[in-house]
Amino acid sequence: MAEDPNPQTTGADDTADEARTRSRRIVIWVGAIVTILGTVGSLAFGAITAYLDYQVSVDQLQQSEDAEQERIRDQASKVAVWSENLAKDRKPKLYVMNRSLAPIHSLRIRLESSYLTEGRVTWATFTYDAGTVPPCTTLVIPADGFLKGRKPVELAMMNPMWFYFFDGQYRMWMNTGSELISDRDTIHAEEYRREGDPEDERGQLLLNKLSKETPADCK
Repeated sequence: MAEDPNPQTTGADDTADEARTRSRRIVIWVGAIVTILGTVGSLAFGAITAYLDYQVSVDQLQQSEDAEQERIRDQASKVAVWSENLAKDRKPKLYVMNRSLAPIHSLRIRLESSYLTEGRVTWATFTYDAGTVPPCTTLVIPADGFLKGRKPVELAMMNPMWFYFFDGQYRMWMNTGSELISDRDTIHAEEYRREGDPEDERGQLLLNKLSKETPADCK
C-alpha cells in the first residue's frame, strides 16, 4: 500500500474547509437574523403607523362629535325666560325668547308669583305651558296676560323658577337659571324637586294675551 506523501498538507486542507464552512454558516445565519429583524421591524413599524393613524382618526371623530355637541348645546342656550318686575308705575312682564334658528316645542315654565284677591296678596306657584315657540321670536306676556281657572288674573310678580323644552330635533332641555340640563332623568327629578314653597297656591295658567318681538341677533 502506498503511503500519503503529504499527510500534514491533507489535514491542513480539511481544517481550512471546515473553517470556510463555519464562516459560510455564520454568514448565512447572520443574514437570516438580519432578514428576520428587518421583517419584524417592518411589521412593528407598520403596526405602530396603523395604530397612530387609528388614534388620529379617533381623535378627529371625537373632536367632530364634541363640536357637534357644543353646537347643539349652544342652540339650546339661546332659549331664555325672564321677568321684568318693576315697582311703581310699570307692571311686570314675562319674556320668552327663542333666539335660535329652529323652533322649540312643549315649552313649560314654572313661576313663583303673587296676585291680589279681595285686597289680600296670594302667593302661588304656577305652571305655564307655552307650547311651540317659532325661531327668532320673543313672546312678551303682560301681568294681565294669563287666565287662572279660565278667568283673567293680573299678576303682581312673576319669577321664573325653571323651564324645559324640546329643541328642533326633540332633544329635551331644562334651564334652572344656574345650569342647562340635557339628561331626561335629571330633568324629571329637578322638575319635582323645584316645586316651590309648599304653602303656595298651585295651579296652571292659560294664555290670555301676548305680543311678539324679533330678537336682534338671531343665529
